Amino acid sequence: MGSIEVDISTREKYVAERAKRLATANFAKRLEVSKDPSVRDLLQDPWADYDALAKEVPYLQNGSRIKFLIVGAGHSGLIHAYHLVKAGFDPKDLVLVDNAGGWGGTWYWNRYPGLQCDVEGYCYLPLLEESGFIPQNRYSHGEEIRQNAEHIAAKFGLQGMFCTSFVAADWNESEGRWDVTLRRQLGPDHEELNVDFTISTQFLITATGPLSSMSIPALPGLDDFRREKKVFHAARWDYEYTGGSPTEPHMINLRDKVVGIVGTAATAVQAVPELAKWAKHLYVFQRTPTYVGPHEDSRTTPELWDKVTKGGKPGWQDERIENLNLFFTDDPKVTSDMNLVQDERSRYPSLSAVWGSRSAVGLGPEKAADHTEWMLQREAPHAARLRKFINQTVKDPATAEKLTPWYPGWCKRPAFNNAYLQAFNLPNVTLVDTDGQGVQTYTRNGYALDCLVLATGFELSGSGSCPLASSQAACRGRGGRDLSDKWNSADFATFYGVCTNGFPNLFMSSGTNSAGSANMTGVYGSQARMTAHIIATATAGSGTDPDNTVVEVSKEAEQAWLDKLLGYATWYAPLLTTCPPTYFTGYRSGGEQVDEKELAMVKRKLLFPLGPVGYDHAGREYIHKGCLEGFIVR
Repeated sequence: MGSIEVDISTREKYVAERAKRLATANFAKRLEVSKDPSVRDLLQDPWADYDALAKEVPYLQNGSRIKFLIVGAGHSGLIHAYHLVKAGFDPKDLVLVDNAGGWGGTWYWNRYPGLQCDVEGYCYLPLLEESGFIPQNRYSHGEEIRQNAEHIAAKFGLQGMFCTSFVAADWNESEGRWDVTLRRQLGPDHEELNVDFTISTQFLITATGPLSSMSIPALPGLDDFRREKKVFHAARWDYEYTGGSPTEPHMINLRDKVVGIVGTAATAVQAVPELAKWAKHLYVFQRTPTYVGPHEDSRTTPELWDKVTKGGKPGWQDERIENLNLFFTDDPKVTSDMNLVQDERSRYPSLSAVWGSRSAVGLGPEKAADHTEWMLQREAPHAARLRKFINQTVKDPATAEKLTPWYPGWCKRPAFNNAYLQAFNLPNVTLVDTDGQGVQTYTRNGYALDCLVLATGFELSGSGSCPLASSQAACRGRGGRDLSDKWNSADFATFYGVCTNGFPNLFMSSGTNSAGSANMTGVYGSQARMTAHIIATATAGSGTDPDNTVVEVSKEAEQAWLDKLLGYATWYAPLLTTCPPTYFTGYRSGGEQVDEKELAMVKRKLLFPLGPVGYDHAGREYIHKGCLEGFIVR
């Protein structure tokens, strides 16, 4: 009876805390930073070496014709480039463009103090086996992840053109190619090089990643606040102001400063302990607390590396990635003793509510309520264990209660850190809990801050989002139809999440109709493997000219993939109906407050419900057939 009463109490807390946030008017309001001139300066690149880039001979200029243009030079772009090279294409036929000043994607931009991957690096860092890169730690720090990206580019001879933005693409039907407008921006000292130019590419691949466009709450008073206070986003950390550097974040300039940080999710969990070491006083502004558990890091010794790689066994990283995804998705065929990673995240099975699971097979709509109840019961002991950890770690009971999450653990990415909760035991750290309402306004009459850090994350270009949403670029396919129009229309569908009818020779690294995972490296590999197979098979086909091949998925094939996805969509009932608005749900209010038409569209754009392992296996089965069933090649 006691356990039932506890369960009822927990459920009531979940409902009450969710209701608070559903009633918050400003939850989903975000500034379009790239379009708003009042905050556009927050996007400035503090890391780019414009002088060095200006001296380089550009790989592309007005009128260039290439075979592959890959938009994005982070992990997704690098993995796609690798698989194209592996499929036999010349690296000199590929150019990766990025508005950043170098390789790495989100790991180029993010250099905040305390930055570290929260997924085991042996699974997360791409192409370790292929490139020979050995991480120094089990959980790699940000600088090492960026160095790994640079290492991959050098190892495989990849060509990157940086400080170059993707502006627009138009399908040229007569030539069977994409006309792409790019914009190069090398700072005020190189105005003569800051130009828009147009190139032609046979194949266009968008690999902008899900975390590339910073998110800033649209709240009143920001302009006035910024005139008197220092404000920056965590993805553009200002070490000139704070002191220190990404490798040695000794922020000595903060010793006499009162600092505020908005946000208590993954970024803040890592940055707060570092700020607490140096700031005169630190205020942490919280809307929704995060589940935080212990972190299990270690150095990579020769003995550990030999164990991880199974003595250099071919395919060891793919095997380890799949094993981790099996546990992320609570696969019905694994047992705890089969877990190769054995960390807190891999031991949290209910996260499958976000990433899907092969258990979704046979789960019809009539079982939605039972499935949600089963997931809540599956989740209960893990959430209770982390809540207990929080309360044991934070000394002040009132602060501990405010830091305790009351929602299912799948609603917001849990974090694992050995210093975040402990920081709230320090006399110079104050938690400002907003009781689910969030910061309401920026005002000079509030907290007497010298500096405000926006640890407010990124606009999620993931499930449901057009893959070019973060770049705000136009991509017009056959008949001039924009990709965003199809993405939000009743005839929306994709094949495997990597291509869509009406947009020939366009391939996407998309979170829609594709897989998701806390470790996206494996998903990017699945997508890139499929894309390389389609292009290589099409261009090698009998009777085709490789340099003039056009390949496009049929309406029937993409609808068949969508129908397969919809057949398992009940798996996501817990995510859609139990969570407060978060970026996992696109800041939507939830099932009962979404009209049927919108809910139908949400379901059409979900992640693949069978999870990353089911997604990968479906792709490998298709590739194994050796043909292009469902595609039109001319």
